[in-house]
Amino acid sequence: GYGYVVAGAAVSLLTAYAVGLEGLYVFIYLTPLFWLVVTAPLALAIIASLTAHRISAPVAHLLFWSYAICIGMSFAGLFEAYTGPELMLAFTAVVLIFVSSTSYGYFTRRDLRPTAKILLFALLGTLALSVSAAFIDSDAFAEAVAFAGGLVMAGLVACDTQHIRRRLTAAMSLHSGQIERATIVGALMLFLDLVIVSPGLARVA
Repeated sequence: GYGYVVAGAAVSLLTAYAVGLEGLYVFIYLTPLFWLVVTAPLALAIIASLTAHRISAPVAHLLFWSYAICIGMSFAGLFEAYTGPELMLAFTAVVLIFVSSTSYGYFTRRDLRPTAKILLFALLGTLALSVSAAFIDSDAFAEAVAFAGGLVMAGLVACDTQHIRRRLTAAMSLHSGQIERATIVGALMLFLDLVIVSPGLARVA
């Protein structure tokens, strides 16, 4: 599953770099295509979240690679707003924190399901505080909320990893088609986690 996640991240980065380098993002920004680029990743993420455990392996592959490309296109603007070293530093920090979180979730013998429930409530709290931060003119408050949200989401990555590992272990007793389906679906959910938590993890770093 992690191989797919790495490949998906590579596709997203290459897409973002190509679109940003060629100036296509400016063209997209000035046309109705901008709204398609902005909304497509969210639409695919919702579809994947709602259907992940019911879709076939080919459909999961289609969702996974489509999402990777769409995320790359939507992130292309970052190459216009930030320098290469700034993006590399943020990317490296996000990857290190994500790898640490998912590794803990994979190898720990502790049942993280009770922790996941607590973290979900904590996430709702940080989302509410994020809305409040928009109306409070305080950079320190906004940074604190972002920091707390990043920590909560890093914890949820560990919980999701353990859940995915359980599903993959259960699929090992099934035929190869089911194993492939479980693998790509697990990779899709982890890739969704990586994209969703990236802003918060970058703030934590």
